[in-house]
Amino acid sequence: MERLGYFLADASEVYAPDLPGYGLSAPLAQKPQQMSDYVPFLLDFLKKKRLERVRLYGTATGCQLAIAFALAFPEKVERLVGENACHFEDAERAELFRTYFPDLRPRADGSHLLSLWTMCYKTCIGFPWTSVPDEAPLPAGVPLAQVQAMARDTLLAGESYDIAYRAAFEHERAEYVQALRVPATFVIWQHSIVRPYVERLASFPMPPNVRFLRCEGDLNERYSLLKYALLSPQTANL
Repeated sequence: MERLGYFLADASEVYAPDLPGYGLSAPLAQKPQQMSDYVPFLLDFLKKKRLERVRLYGTATGCQLAIAFALAFPEKVERLVGENACHFEDAERAELFRTYFPDLRPRADGSHLLSLWTMCYKTCIGFPWTSVPDEAPLPAGVPLAQVQAMARDTLLAGESYDIAYRAAFEHERAEYVQALRVPATFVIWQHSIVRPYVERLASFPMPPNVRFLRCEGDLNERYSLLKYALLSPQTANL
């Protein structure tokens, strides 16, 4: 996210807050049960920054928060751009809840650290990570340092690292995207590990204010397309 933020910052003011309970941000006072529980935090953030109307970008969990916020406060959102927005069926969601989140409570033999590393390593390869073979290599261009950073950030979130991700999985439903009333663009990148589920979302009937753009290029082309979707005047009145 940092690299993308700098890429966008030459043309606009960019804010990239951590979700409460992640990074160095304190958790919410009440344990979140659903994605909408994070909406007041984002509204409060906008108020503190004196931002009346914004262009929201989010990927995966952040995308679900952006959708939830746009549904609750459409007057605050000039435009929404999302990536890795999926649609899951209830049976798929139940299986994810059953297997996707290993128990990372500290154990005397340190095995929780191996579980953490395995999850972060395989997450960089495919989705769901539990279906990735043990011998699978990291994709070209994904360094071990990225896995290490993911593991470090997960440890910072602590034993409740899964709270926001569970809320996001629960929110990955076409009906929420169909209910959007703000201009919204969702980018489908060829190298996304969740692309089949994004394509599934794109197959649902959508209102005219929601569109999907495909990116068949590399990371730089993806960033350029995101910048266009966020900043170009041509998409301001979808």
